[in-house]
Amino acid sequence: MGFSFNFREVGSERDVREVIDFLASQPLGYPNYPDWVQRTEAELFSGYKQAVLAYNEGTLVGDIVHQPHKYIPRVREIKNIRVHPDLRERGFARFMLRQVEVDARDGNEAVVVDTRKSNDEMIEFLKRCGYFHLITVSLYDSTEEDITFIRPLTRREGLIERVSADFVNNLR
Repeated sequence: MGFSFNFREVGSERDVREVIDFLASQPLGYPNYPDWVQRTEAELFSGYKQAVLAYNEGTLVGDIVHQPHKYIPRVREIKNIRVHPDLRERGFARFMLRQVEVDARDGNEAVVVDTRKSNDEMIEFLKRCGYFHLITVSLYDSTEEDITFIRPLTRREGLIERVSADFVNNLR
């Protein structure tokens, strides 16, 4: 089996449309997901959101969409991580995640990401990548809990406690 892997940031209107089609094709059961995808398109075009894209033989097979956290200063928030099921276990997600972390060091103290409490595969992946449990709460609907994870990028004393407090305060 041959392969030709390529990773890059969104760099063109075509890239944005491609990642939006990729996101739209995999809703994962989140409420109001089509609305989120539509907002993401506008925010990618504006530069507020950014994305790392993974390709195999010219076809988009993975992404990480990220942005500055809307309420917590100096924190980068990952909004979406996905890799096509046929190409998992090849290190795509870890490679893309690492690119976000390295770039986020410029002006950020931490990266946060959430996943459904029932998503054991993603929870284990995040733990292996050095992420720590921050808070468990229902973020998207009342029928399922979500776990937010944090990965500090600095050794600043009290960072996790500050981010946790800011996170809780903004849930109210």
